[in-house]
Amino acid sequence: MSYGVAEADLTPWLNWSAYSLRKDWNQAKEAAAPWWGENSKEEYSSGLANLATALANWSSSKTGKRKGPKVRFPRFKGKRAGLSCRFTTGAFGLADGDRRHVKLPRIGLIRTLESTRKLARHV
Repeated sequence: MSYGVAEADLTPWLNWSAYSLRKDWNQAKEAAAPWWGENSKEEYSSGLANLATALANWSSSKTGKRKGPKVRFPRFKGKRAGLSCRFTTGAFGLADGDRRHVKLPRIGLIRTLESTRKLARHV
């Protein structure tokens, strides 16, 4: 028993790698978030990758392996924080004949604030 809590009631240990977090999410997503299919899988993938990086930074900071000031434990960011997501798979790219829109999987056309001319040159 740990702190008066039975072994069966303790939270199970989790690996903090991005791969392990994604594997655990895929096993729990139906019960934890039945609405998950309404969103792009890239949102969850990039969020879990960011979480894995934040946990690794916190852990290495706590043990003294990371230079600089101590890093706090990752906290939840609300809706008003800068929302971002990386798209790494799927049919994404520039809109045909348009310098102001990009095409994202499951979302469709999104208008950009800046011209995509420089992006078009790299693609």
